[in-house]
Amino acid sequence: MLSAAALLLGGLSAVSCGSSPKTAQEADSSELRVMTFNIRYANPDDGPDYWDNRREAVVRMVEDVKPGVMGIQEGLAPQVAFLDSALTGYSYVGVGRDDGKQAGEYAAVFYDDSLYAPVADGHFWLSETPDSAALGWDAVCIRIATWVKLKEKATGREFLVFNTHFDHIGVVARQESAKLLLRRVHEFGDSIPTVIMGDFNFPVTDPSLAPLVNAPTFTEVRGSKAFKPQGDSLPPVTYRGFGHGEPGELIDHIFCQGFVPQEYEVITSGYGVPYLSDHMPVLAVLKY
Repeated sequence: MLSAAALLLGGLSAVSCGSSPKTAQEADSSELRVMTFNIRYANPDDGPDYWDNRREAVVRMVEDVKPGVMGIQEGLAPQVAFLDSALTGYSYVGVGRDDGKQAGEYAAVFYDDSLYAPVADGHFWLSETPDSAALGWDAVCIRIATWVKLKEKATGREFLVFNTHFDHIGVVARQESAKLLLRRVHEFGDSIPTVIMGDFNFPVTDPSLAPLVNAPTFTEVRGSKAFKPQGDSLPPVTYRGFGHGEPGELIDHIFCQGFVPQEYEVITSGYGVPYLSDHMPVLAVLKY
């Protein structure tokens, strides 16, 4: 469980349980298929697991699973550009965390532009000065959150998506980042359906995530009554490294308000490669 410029983070694999994903035409318009996925920054030291060896498999996974909205973490500008060009029918919002342009890791949000249209979008830094790039509190990396308000084309309904990557060291930074996210959601009104997702670098039982975990209007999807198609085969972790003995961690989470969680799945297939990333993608189906 770590971070882009200083550590490895990771990804995972493909839909391995439940019924086949619905096409955009078949999808129930009352449902949102949302995915969070730390794709692991393009680190040449990863050897056979380097991004160039995984990227086509990542595209196959997305095209198979068909998330309506996907938040990625750790993507560098060339990785985001590749996904933007390779994924058919998706657009994205997001910037590099180091300068608000292209430098550093993105917490980009991709969305199916046949289903959704952007109403507004933006980003802010997880720091005491959220409108400018800076380290926050006791963090060791600059951290960012990307948000987008989307309108469902078929119904006109609107919802918010926040995607982020919390610091792996700073305890105060994680606590204050959670509070900042909730304040930003509150600015839109607590009645609007909202998703907060990302790599939080710690399990939901960690006290540093308590402000978000205990937020009265939000539900953490894995811990909800959502159907788990994988049943007893549901992986206990979402970060597993590249199979080199790293301890697994359950650190990639999806929270929602104004939605009812329907399904939760951790994608385990490699879609033709051993590992899609050092993290596995997490998919939730949410009902309006």
